[in-house]
Amino acid sequence: MSVEFNLLRYPAGVRQERLRQQLGVFLAGLVGTLLLAWAGLQVVAMRTSTLQQELRRLQALATQQQAQAKAAQQRAQDGQVRQRLQNHLMRVSQQQQALADVHAALQDEAPRSGLKFQRLHIESGRLELQAQAPDAQRMGLAGQALSERLGQTLAVAGLNEVVSSGESHDTRPGVGHLAVAVTWQGAWPALQTGARPDAARRMGGGHEPALAP
Repeated sequence: MSVEFNLLRYPAGVRQERLRQQLGVFLAGLVGTLLLAWAGLQVVAMRTSTLQQELRRLQALATQQQAQAKAAQQRAQDGQVRQRLQNHLMRVSQQQQALADVHAALQDEAPRSGLKFQRLHIESGRLELQAQAPDAQRMGLAGQALSERLGQTLAVAGLNEVVSSGESHDTRPGVGHLAVAVTWQGAWPALQTGARPDAARRMGGGHEPALAP
């Protein structure tokens, strides 16, 4: 039995084997590269998903903080409105009480001095009171008493004689009973710092209450 070798074909077989080996190495490297690339893409995708979740969390947190800030601003505005309303109601109450105090002082003085109070006008910065007295002496005493009661000096802004249907120490033939008509003026803000504590702390404006004779 004899074995024959084809020496012409042998080098070609070696080349083919080497090519197959090189191709296998290339394919293995390619597969490894693709696997590494796929793994990298998975890592990037995971990181992207994490970043997106963090972004959504931050957006939700920002939305919540904006809502809280808006609610806090609304509460602050509501508080300011309530405070302004309370201050307004307090001023209205103080004005009403101040007028009640002044009116009480005038009503207390009327029977003692025989004055007939005709008009009381109060506005910002000024108090004006018109009355009739039986005579100048009682007019002066009434003015002094009211000044002490209201905690300020009431100045005589007008004074004249008028005919009165009531009692008077001055009676002239053909004329009748004469009385003294007086107009007192004072500074209305002075009622805040006057001698009478309850009336001195209050202030009002633009009022003209009716007075009993």
